[in-house]
Amino acid sequence: MNNEVSVDITAPDCTVVKVNLRTQDATNWLTGVTYKVKRHESEIDLPKQWEPMHEEFFKKVELQPKTPEYELVAQGFLKTAKYNIRKIERVQNLFLWQAYAVCKQRIYAKNGPAEVGEMTLYHGTSAESCNCIEKDRFDRSYAGTHAAAFGKGVYFAVNAAYSASRFSPADTSGLKRVYVACVLTGRYTVGKSHFKVPPPRGSDPTDCFDSVVDNQQTPSMFVVFHDDQAYPKYLITFS
Repeated sequence: MNNEVSVDITAPDCTVVKVNLRTQDATNWLTGVTYKVKRHESEIDLPKQWEPMHEEFFKKVELQPKTPEYELVAQGFLKTAKYNIRKIERVQNLFLWQAYAVCKQRIYAKNGPAEVGEMTLYHGTSAESCNCIEKDRFDRSYAGTHAAAFGKGVYFAVNAAYSASRFSPADTSGLKRVYVACVLTGRYTVGKSHFKVPPPRGSDPTDCFDSVVDNQQTPSMFVVFHDDQAYPKYLITFS
C-alpha cells in the first residue's frame, strides 16, 4: 500500500469506490469521478471501548497499563507468550469495522447464531506491514511469503506464542508485533495447500465452508480467505 492510505468500499448501489482516508475523497472505480465523503452515524454498533471518532475514519489509541481493557488483552497474550509487553494499541477503523460487521451478519444468516464462530485469535506481522493491515485489512497476498500449508489465505493462531515466535520478526530495535484479531471462523474443515477459497460443504458449489484449520478436532490455526472476515482489534508491541 502506498502513502495514499485508501480502502475499497462497495456503495449501496453496488458501485465500488476507493476512499482516501487522509483526504476523505472517494473515487468511483468505473467512472473515475472523485467527490468528498462525509461520515454519518452508523447503524452498526461500534465497540463500546472506542473513543469518539467525530469526523475521523481511523484512529489508533494506546491503552493505559493497569486499566481493565489493557489487563484483559495482556492476560490473553501472556497466557502462552512469555514476553515483555511494551505497549498495546487499540485500532479504530470505521470502514474495516463496518465491513467486518456486515460479514458477520452474512455468516449469521447463512449458518445461524450457533455457527458464526467469532473468535479472538493472533496474527504475527512485521513493523512494515502494520500500516497496511490497520488501514486496509489483513492481506491474503502475504500468505505466500510465509507458510501456506493449509491454503492461500490469512493465518490466525489460537495461541499467541505461535504467532509471536514464528511470524513476528523483530525490527532494528528488537521489537516484535502481534495483532489480537476478531475472526469469523464459521463452519470449518481441514485445509490443503492449494486452497484459494474454502471448499464446498456438499454437492452445492455455492455452499462453502467459511474457513479452514490445521486439525478438525483441536484446531490451533485458522485460515480465512475473505478480507472482511477478520478485524485487527489490538496491536501488541513486545520484546
